[in-house]
Amino acid sequence: MSPDRVAVLLLAAGLSKRFGPSDKMTALWRGRPLFTHMADRIAALPLTNRIAVVRGANEAPVLHTQLMRQGFTLTINAAPESGLSSSLTLGIAAARMVDCDAALICLADMPEVPEGHLLDLCAAAADLHAIIASTNGMRTSPPALFGRAHFDALTTITGDHGARDLLSQARQIKAPAGSLRDVDRPEDIED
Repeated sequence: MSPDRVAVLLLAAGLSKRFGPSDKMTALWRGRPLFTHMADRIAALPLTNRIAVVRGANEAPVLHTQLMRQGFTLTINAAPESGLSSSLTLGIAAARMVDCDAALICLADMPEVPEGHLLDLCAAAADLHAIIASTNGMRTSPPALFGRAHFDALTTITGDHGARDLLSQARQIKAPAGSLRDVDRPEDIED
């Protein structure tokens, strides 16, 4: 699928309960706020429809400012306590507004996913029915691309497990070793 027909969704609104009282998105990973790693990779791609689902501006002003500078349209999740599904629903609603053929869903707490892997996911999508997911060879995970035919199903998901059921139907693209690591707890942070 042509990258100009893909909306990329950066989900960065979670409450990060396992991370503790600190804001995980702005915690330093290798000297920079965690969210900037995935945001920078997305900004470097030939994807013009960039959407970030974030918490309110008062909660993360640095995150909002940086993402807007990088050309992201911000969508506010006023109910992040509803889980990942609320961010997914808001992101898909925003993707519908830009008339795209697919949504590439990326998580802001996955700092090591390379640009090339994101492009591979886009290239593997043949049509509006595509579901393309990342794998480390043992489990399926985001980043994942969903063709427009799945947008309705994505907006009916509830809770905090995301699109796990849909991902079970995905074509899998193997990511480079170690690149699908996500940051959940303070001990996952690398200086």
